[in-house]
Order: sequence, then C-alpha cells, then structure tokens
Amino acid sequence: MAENETQDQAPAGRRHDAVAIPEYVYPYRSGIVGGLIGGAVMALVGALSAPLIQHSVWFPLNLVAAAVMPLQKSGLDQFMLDTFIVGLVIHIAMSVLFGLLFALLLPTLPGHPLVWSVVIGAIMWFVALRLALPILNRLMAEYIQPVSFIVAHVGYTLTLGWWVSRYEKVKVGGN
Repeated sequence: MAENETQDQAPAGRRHDAVAIPEYVYPYRSGIVGGLIGGAVMALVGALSAPLIQHSVWFPLNLVAAAVMPLQKSGLDQFMLDTFIVGLVIHIAMSVLFGLLFALLLPTLPGHPLVWSVVIGAIMWFVALRLALPILNRLMAEYIQPVSFIVAHVGYTLTLGWWVSRYEKVKVGGN
C-alpha cells in the first residue's frame, strides 16, 4: 500500500492483513441458483437410482430426513408428508449452502469451475460418506449405496460448476 493509502482504500486484489482479496468474483447468485439446479439433478439421480437398488423413490429423501427425525429402516420406502417436507428442506438448504460456498471459494482457485467442481465433488463425497454421515446420520450411513451416492454428487457438482461457469466474473466493489 502507498504511504497515504489506508487499508479501507486499498484496491481489490491487494493484501489486507495477510488475506488476499480477489479482484474479480463470481456473482453469489450463480452459486445459489447453481446449487438449486445441482440439487434438483442430485434428487433426480437419487429418485431414479433408488428402484435399481430395490427401494422406492422416497428412500433417498427419507434418508436425508433421518438426520433429524427418528425413522426406522422399515419406513424408509414409504411416503410420509412430514418426512418429505423435512428431507426436502434439508436437501434444498444444503444445496444452496454448498453452491454459495463454491461461488465464494472459486475466485481463490486457479482454473475453470468445472475442474474444481469435480475436485470439490470428490472431496464432498468422501467427507460426507466417511466422516459426516457416521456422526450426523447413522441410518443414512448404514443404508446409502456408495455408487448412487457418488453419481448423485457428481451430478450435483458438475451441474453447479457448469452453471457458475456461465456467469462472467464481476469486479469486487463494482468499479
């Protein structure tokens, strides 16, 4: 920074107290909308793959709801309105949250968003399957099919990366 330039006046792209601020970022709405569309793709993959593993289309969403609801294995293939609503709210919230985090993180990473969507998707799948689910949702950890789970995550992250990459980056501060 110049001697007469304060930290608040420093242009984007410069270091602020050892934190690099990107000069250009993806609009946050690109991550939010991309997360919603990716979440829809993920839900579609889950619903279409459930019958292939001898379960109903409600099985994946009921497993999501099992994170906060006391469900038994015997009820996972049934449609239950309360479970449907809870599972849907959790799924949408997580889809939007991860989409927004992706858009926030991208400007700090080199390369194309589709490349990072694959890398981040693999990390998300591993963390969810091996670390988070056994703690947060034991029923899902027990009954999830890893192949359909990874296909659903790849569908989500590729859709998210594709959607975000369609947007032009914007200058921080709008100037």
